[in-house]
Amino acid sequence: RSTFDVRRSALDIWRLMTAIHRLTEMRFSYLAGPFLVTPVVIGPLVRPSGLRRISGKLKCAISNPARPCRGRAGRKQTSMAITTLKDLLEAGVHFGTNASLWHPRNAPNIYGKRGGIHIIDIKATAKGLIQAYYYAAKLAKANKTILFVGTKRQAKDVVRESARAVGMPFVAERWLGGTLTNFETVRSSIRRLDGIESNMARPEYLRESKKVQARDMRERRRILRNLEGVRTMSKMPEAIFVVDPKHEITAIKEAMRMGIQVIGLVDSDTDPALVNLAIPGNDDGIRSIQVVLKVLVDGINKGRSEGITVSPKADEAVASK
Repeated sequence: RSTFDVRRSALDIWRLMTAIHRLTEMRFSYLAGPFLVTPVVIGPLVRPSGLRRISGKLKCAISNPARPCRGRAGRKQTSMAITTLKDLLEAGVHFGTNASLWHPRNAPNIYGKRGGIHIIDIKATAKGLIQAYYYAAKLAKANKTILFVGTKRQAKDVVRESARAVGMPFVAERWLGGTLTNFETVRSSIRRLDGIESNMARPEYLRESKKVQARDMRERRRILRNLEGVRTMSKMPEAIFVVDPKHEITAIKEAMRMGIQVIGLVDSDTDPALVNLAIPGNDDGIRSIQVVLKVLVDGINKGRSEGITVSPKADEAVASK
């Protein structure tokens, strides 16, 4: 092949790698609260001789700061990936709401605008996810409770499945006013439910009139619909996770009044100051909610199984607000 063809091929490869580099912004390192996120630094792209060392370096994304990614392709790349940029992008976490509906306080978390839709900065999302991961691990290690809240149609099933997977309480149907501020009344309703079920389990209950049985069934169904997720919550939670804080404003107000920390999936139209730890991201997509909840569930499981040791600064991002 001629020298011209070789140079043109090298130029095409250089342009491709530069596009990947700009898309993922993998040359930068940034602080995620007390944790350092160190994506892999892609090798020299300005020289064709450096292209041979790139292929093995594209596997590293957001990794455990205790064992950052290695520079050479032949070495171990990562030990524990909390999440990856590819997963976040494929889930559509970066899609915000209509640009005309944006909240000004969310400006630092917005990367740009396309087609009248705001694009959320994926770096800000990764920062919030890593903070939430370690905070959830810290609470799980201390046997603390996290209440999952998501009553939107898109979030109901995901919140219910994720909370049940880790044995945490949840609210997926309707937030009853006073669930936190009037917790004793809620507990009395749950005791009433236990009494109805124990009464229905007795053989003598079949002798009751159909009117009494229908009344008990209606009351049991009503209480289960609203309080099924918090039935096993015998004490106040240490923190709550909320999908769309603007939609769950009553739950947030009660949590703030009771001194409970709030973790929230915040879209571009929501004030991030409503929560203590904001995770900027799409709160309308099912896959986006699944990715965020998966990180939280992984953090809880990791804290329970391995007992993650986090420095005292680990919860500064939550407690400082």
